[in-house]
Amino acid sequence: MRVLAAAQIRQTAERALVRAGVPAPSAAVQVDLWLDAELRGVPSHGLLRLERIVQRIEAGLADPHATGVHTWQGSTYLTVDGQQGLGPIVANAALAQIQERARHSGIAVAAVGNAQHIGMLAWANRAVRLRDGVSIADSVWARLQHLADDPIQQQQYVRS
Repeated sequence: MRVLAAAQIRQTAERALVRAGVPAPSAAVQVDLWLDAELRGVPSHGLLRLERIVQRIEAGLADPHATGVHTWQGSTYLTVDGQQGLGPIVANAALAQIQERARHSGIAVAAVGNAQHIGMLAWANRAVRLRDGVSIADSVWARLQHLADDPIQQQQYVRS
C-alpha cells in the first residue's frame, strides 16, 4: 500500500478544485475540512467527496463562487441561502456574520440551507473556538437520517 503525505494530498486535491473553477482560497478551506475528516477517522466526510463536488460543479449543480445570500430576520437571527455554494465556504461566511453580531449582542444564530455538503460540524465549531467564541452546530439532515435509521422514531416522526 502506497502512503502519501498530507501535503501531497492537499496539493493534488486543491489543484483539482481550482481546475474545476473553485477560487484557490476556497479550495484550500474545502480541502482543509476534508483532510481534517480523514485524519480524524471520518472518511465519509473526507476526500471521497472530491470527485462528487467536481462533477457537481462541472454539471452546473454547484456554484464554486457562491458564499450565500445573508438575510437578518432579527437582530441575532441570520438566514442564509447558500446558492449551491461549497458548504464550508458558505458556512464560514455565515459564521463571520454571526460572530460579529454575537460580539455586540452576546449571541447570534444562523440557519444555512441550499448549500453543498457542509462537512464535519466539529470543524466549524473548532474554527469558532479558535476565534474565542462558543459554537453549537446542528444539522437537521443528520437528525432526519438518524430518524430514518430507527423505525420506531421514524414512525413517530411521520405521524407528527
